[in-house]
Amino acid sequence: MAAWEMNSGVSKSGSPPARFKMSRPSDASFFASVLTAIVAEGLSFSTFALNCMVSLIMSSVGLKYGVAPRVEEARSGWSPQAATSTFDAPMNPPSSRFFFDAVDPLSFAMHRALCAAEEQRDIRVGREPIESYPSDAPLTDTRDPFWQARWAEGQRVAETMGFSLVQPDLVPRSRKAHELFLHAKESALARPALDAIFEAYFLDGRDIGRIDVLVDIAHSLGLDLTESKAVLDVDRYEADLARIHRQATEAGVTSAPGLVAPTGTLQGFHNQAAIGTLLDGR
Repeated sequence: MAAWEMNSGVSKSGSPPARFKMSRPSDASFFASVLTAIVAEGLSFSTFALNCMVSLIMSSVGLKYGVAPRVEEARSGWSPQAATSTFDAPMNPPSSRFFFDAVDPLSFAMHRALCAAEEQRDIRVGREPIESYPSDAPLTDTRDPFWQARWAEGQRVAETMGFSLVQPDLVPRSRKAHELFLHAKESALARPALDAIFEAYFLDGRDIGRIDVLVDIAHSLGLDLTESKAVLDVDRYEADLARIHRQATEAGVTSAPGLVAPTGTLQGFHNQAAIGTLLDGR
């Protein structure tokens, strides 16, 4: 039985709570009120019949679970309480979003700088994954001119921040790592998932383009192994990733990293001070 069914206000005996029994109008008063509405509004008999059917069905569902029937919200995992995930808490700056690429060293460095700025202000900025290297381009390595320049700058920035990067030979596709991030986000594990993905690649030198490596990361987060592997074996989040990429482009972010706030946009790596200035609206 799903958690939303178990905790819906049903008593230990399995009967609806007394408050629902006491507050439910009798069938006679229900039909009387509807008939009164028909006379007053001139509704057709077919409309009357439809109203009766809908009301009775909704009443039955509500009594069965002891709650107002917001079944679709429960099935989708959304609730006002669940909406406060790590990167989507109510204290977020409105519309502030950080676009990153899991295999981009500058994204990793700016993520850490952003974390420090968030901690200072007790806020959370949403993270959104985008691929900065063309998805249809052939696999490459860190000797590629594009990545060679990125890694050189990434190493320099990392050293100023007090850590060093483990530079791999191969630059894997980041699509599957991004899918794992979105999968973890549904379980309110967005931040630990992103930290684990970044650290696996940049600090441990692991190939985050491999499904088995990502499944191992999912396991370390407490996610179900079978479900995580199934998610990564198919393109479940293809539409979501395409939508995020469009939104980044519309916001003026052409490649990762990019930070978008109501007061402006930072394209490319920026340090903690610059990030704080943007978030403060100065």
